[in-house]
Amino acid sequence: MKGWTLLELVLVIALLGILVSSFLPRLSPQTAGLDAAARKVRADIAYAQSLAMNRGVPHGVEFTAGVSYVVYRISPATPVSNPLTQQPFSEDLSEFRPTTMNTGYRVEFNSMGQPVIGGGGSVTLTNSGVSRVIDVSNTTGRATIR
Repeated sequence: MKGWTLLELVLVIALLGILVSSFLPRLSPQTAGLDAAARKVRADIAYAQSLAMNRGVPHGVEFTAGVSYVVYRISPATPVSNPLTQQPFSEDLSEFRPTTMNTGYRVEFNSMGQPVIGGGGSVTLTNSGVSRVIDVSNTTGRATIR
């Protein structure tokens, strides 16, 4: 006879259950929002670095107030224009609620794209007890997520 025995069927279902349960924490809405926020912060750091290299003047990102940051030219008091909204580039992570970040970090790049302030530092984003860290290389200024 061809087919599955009851024991084989139970074992297959149990194995599938174990596999599914091991992936559920990775697919939670909190983690998805946290990962999206981390990618956004990393992209905005890279944007400030590319502006510094293209325009030949210092640009940077200053993180403040737990969920906000500004991408600036020369000084945090002079935000650049956000290319999507044409408004001053001041971001908050409220759309990724309840994601928060450590504060008091600033990274600034010179015309070669190297960090002159904040190189080797990091920003930590947290959501529901899970964290993502965005590190900025001391030599290249490249931002990576861990």
